[in-house]
Amino acid sequence: MTEAVKNRVAELVAQKSRREGRKITQDDIFTETGLGRSTIYEWMANKVTRFDGKVLMAWCDYLNCAISDIFVREEVVSPEHPEQKAYYMEASPFPV
Repeated sequence: MTEAVKNRVAELVAQKSRREGRKITQDDIFTETGLGRSTIYEWMANKVTRFDGKVLMAWCDYLNCAISDIFVREEVVSPEHPEQKAYYMEASPFPV
């Protein structure tokens, strides 16, 4: 079984948005966390492959969650070769 790490940041931002009754934009996250715009985009699109401790703590503080809430392990199949399992990370289905 091949697995990959996927982040749940976009999903957690959507949950926070519903909880607070407001639409949260990436500009809001930039203003409220101090994270760089490209960093926010990469995390929201689930394109991050290296995880910086300071960035993780900023997300945890902003989302009021633990690091373990941000990541999930998934079995993945390469879309080019579904018969061969491979590491493949899709963009998050939760746009902001």
